[in-house]
Parts: sequence; structure tokens; C-alpha cells
Amino acid sequence: MPNYVSEILLKPSNTIVKIKDESAQNSITNLNGNLQSEIDNRINADTQLQGNIDAEAQAREDADGQLQDNIDNLEETVNNLDINHVYNQSTPSSGLTTNIGLKEGTYDITANTTINAQLVVPKGAIINIVSGVTLTINGQILAGAYQIFSGNGAVVINNMSEIYPEWWGAKNDDTTDSTVAFTKAIASISKGTIVLQPCKLNIYTELPPTNCYIVNSTLVLNKNYVSFKGSRSGIKTTSNLLFEIKGSTDNGALNFVQGHYFDGIIFYYSGTPSGTGYNQIIAIKNHGSIRNVIKNCEFYNFMTAYYSDTIVANFFMNNIVHVPNVVYATGIYLNDNIVNSAVYPNASQHVQNCTFLIGDNAVGITAIGDVLSDLYVRDCEFGGGYHAISMQMGDGSTSTKTSYNVHICDNICDNIANTCFDIQFGETYNSALNITGNSEVRKNPWDIHFDNVYVKEESAKIVLPVMQGNLTVIKDRA
Repeated sequence: MPNYVSEILLKPSNTIVKIKDESAQNSITNLNGNLQSEIDNRINADTQLQGNIDAEAQAREDADGQLQDNIDNLEETVNNLDINHVYNQSTPSSGLTTNIGLKEGTYDITANTTINAQLVVPKGAIINIVSGVTLTINGQILAGAYQIFSGNGAVVINNMSEIYPEWWGAKNDDTTDSTVAFTKAIASISKGTIVLQPCKLNIYTELPPTNCYIVNSTLVLNKNYVSFKGSRSGIKTTSNLLFEIKGSTDNGALNFVQGHYFDGIIFYYSGTPSGTGYNQIIAIKNHGSIRNVIKNCEFYNFMTAYYSDTIVANFFMNNIVHVPNVVYATGIYLNDNIVNSAVYPNASQHVQNCTFLIGDNAVGITAIGDVLSDLYVRDCEFGGGYHAISMQMGDGSTSTKTSYNVHICDNICDNIANTCFDIQFGETYNSALNITGNSEVRKNPWDIHFDNVYVKEESAKIVLPVMQGNLTVIKDRA
């Protein structure tokens, strides 16, 4: 500590200044005393402050030492964990008090293993299941959208409502083929939701979308309640069929699967759409399923976005469908199916609040076959296309040829090249063909009267449709 006293004390000069006034001399003496007292106080304060700093530094050093001891103890605990240990194998619903936490590294599973505890897997920890071995996880998995599984063995996840395809190595990077990862994710759950990461898409400036998953083989959903949820998440494919929801034909009958959801996904076909029939280049195909929902999705470049040949109670809502300008291209294709001479129709199809952007040679919705019932098309917009809706029912080869309860209501048709609704029933139409509240903007001046809704009568059994409140607006040619 510097000696301030010798530097700043006032010392009257004996040779220059002579102080005759005794009171002035006393004042100087008192001032010097006050200055010395202030300097002493500051020295004491500095000393106390330095003591506090030293005490705080020691306290922090002690705390750091304790924290390092805790970290060392935790690492020792993790290192001693054995992932091959089976917890409460006979009673997986009880006694789940021990969590399993892994650290970075590879953990080999070489024998069938069941884990009933919570499994915490950080990024960089990989569980490798060798071929022929099954890892069954009955507890919760705490892990983000990164890889945690490898190897050719099987993973069975029983109690997770949501999983990520990234757990098996999928990447939304426009490069990595994620087909195997998606296949393993589907196989791992008996029911649940596969969550996808978002892509990037500006429909005004950028096509195709970027940051998408690449899936180049068909993904089969042959079990109940498996869903895909995204947030404008993209899947690109060159496969002629991307998703197939498929029932079985055990014992000679069609056994339905049910409860599949697709929500918030962008489907993009990376090839050139072409073909001479409807059963090709399909995003989602339903064959023997009930109670499915496709909503908030977008479809690009597929010859058929959604194909159904046997389904009950399906909801196609709030979707955007880009139908390429190719003959046989259609946004939705509906057909019935025959299994051992039994006809399985499309029944209770609901298409609502969707936008169909259609090439001039394509169609928005196509229905072909013998049997169709309870079709509802409501509040949709059809832009372009040869027809908005084309129905050719009852012209097949089976003895059962009947359709009923078709409702086409409150839709908007803009710039349709031919007739908006081309509806033909070749055999028997039973009841309730309801076409009401639709608005139409025409680009062909010769379609002035309302024959854009056309019923081709090939049988006296045809019941004439109800057509009320439809509005036709003629649009001048450019």
C-alpha cells in the first residue's frame, strides 16, 4: 500500500511563508490530521476488500473441486452401467426405478435384450444391434432427432407415442437415402407417430423443395395406427409408389388395416411424370384400409397423389395437389376392388377444403369402377384441368353395379378446359346425386348453359341428380 502521507501533507515553508496568525496554523494542523485519518481509513478498506477477494476465490476453488468430484462420480456411474442387463423382465410395468443413461460411444447388443427402464441416449451414443438379435424397449426413450441405433438387428419399441426416423440414420439433407431408416422406424412400432423434420420451400421462387428426406422404394404400412407427422416436412422420391397402406387377404377375404394419418408433409416426385394408366407414380395408395386421414399436405409431380381401390371412411382435407399436365394424371383416383369375386367398394370418402392445381390434360378427381357410395367433395377449388371431377361408374364386369350418395357441393371451378363435372353411370344409380352451391368460371364461351354437369344415361334406372344453386360465370378469352 503506497504511503500517501509523505506526498500530500501540507508543510509550511520556514523560508518563504511565515505564519503569524496562530489560528491559521491550527487550521493547517487540523487539515493535515483529517487527511491522515482519511488515508488510514482507505488503507483499512483496501485491506478488507483484498481479504474478501481472497475468501471468494478460495470458495470458488472449493466449489469447482466439489463439482469436478461430482462429474467424476457421475462418469464412473455411467461407465459401470451395463446395457445388456434385463430389468424386471417378467413384470415390465412395475419397479421401473432405475434409468439407464449412456455416454458417447458404441454399445453392442449381441443377444436378445429387453429394457424396461427409461433409456437416455445423448448425441454420439450408438446402440448397435447385430443381425438376428432383437432389442425390446418397454420404457421411454429420451433422445433427439439424431442417430442412436445401428446394425441389422431389430428394434421393438412398445411405449412411445412418437419416434424419429433419424434414430436409424435418416437425414433431411437431399442426399442421404433414408429408405432403410424409414422402413426400420415403421417396423419398430406397433402403433405411434413418426415425426419428420421441416424442409425449405418457397412455392413462388423455389421448386423442388430443399432439406428433404430421400426415399426411393415403397414404404408399406400393413399394421394399424402408424402415422407420419411433419411441419412442412419434405419427402422426395423416384419410386413409382411411395406409400402403400395395405390390408391382407388371409382366408380368402380382405382384412382391413386402419387409423393412418399423414399430416403436414410435402410429397415430391423427382422424376418426369408419364404413363398410360392410373396405377403408376403414386404418392399414397390405399388397398384395404379404413379410417385414414390425410391433411395439411402438398403433392407435386405425381401422376396420382392419392389412389384408393378399397377404403372406408377416409378424410382428405386441407391439402394442395399439383397435378401435372399429362393424360391420365389425376389428383385423386377412386376404384373398387375384387377379392375372390367379392366387390370391395370405396365408401365414405370425404374431400374437403382442398386446392387442385391441374394441367390442361389432367383431372382433379377421377372415379372409375362398379360401386361407389357416400362420396363428399366440399369447399374445394379446382384450377385448370380437363375436368374438375370425372366419374364413370357401373361400367365394369361384376354383377353388382350400383352407386349412391354422391355429394358435390360448394366448390369453385376456374378455367376448366372441358366440363367441370363429367358424371356417367353405366348401370344403376340408386339415390342422392347432389350437386349444389358450386361456382364456375369458364374459359370456353361455347359452354354457356349448365351442361357442364353431365349425366350419361345408359339405363332407365338412372335417378336424375339434384342440381341447385350452382353459378356459372363466363370468362372472356384472352
